[in-house]
Amino acid sequence: MVKKMYLIMKYFPNLFLFINGLVYLILGYLFLTDASGWFAKLEILPSKEAGFTELKAMYIGLMSAIGLFLIISSSSRKFLFPGLLFLLISYGLLGLVRGYGIFVEDASSQLMLDLFKAEILSTIISGFALQFCLKSSVIDD
Repeated sequence: MVKKMYLIMKYFPNLFLFINGLVYLILGYLFLTDASGWFAKLEILPSKEAGFTELKAMYIGLMSAIGLFLIISSSSRKFLFPGLLFLLISYGLLGLVRGYGIFVEDASSQLMLDLFKAEILSTIISGFALQFCLKSSVIDD
């Protein structure tokens, strides 16, 4: 039982980063193939064409870069901690800002609520993965 827990603690952070990296790359690809459709689903409709360029840069470019960084982090002991810390901070802040918009500014939809729940859960899981990373690095040393 102890050995199984050790294996989970050792490999979960890498797997968590890799899966998140794949999710970000898939999202980047989805926005690449049908950006207007996804922006409409998210109820993001810029008033000028330049707004779509900016949204594409963020949703395609940034999501793809994050995905690649997370996959690289998952396969490198040197980048494991920074990758997990990045996820903890980014999911935490995404949830905080989205929660402010939903609960304070009263600007929400079912999709926004679902994203908020996913961001809160991802923040919690990121915290566990970061703890596992720290504990397994102490055990390995």
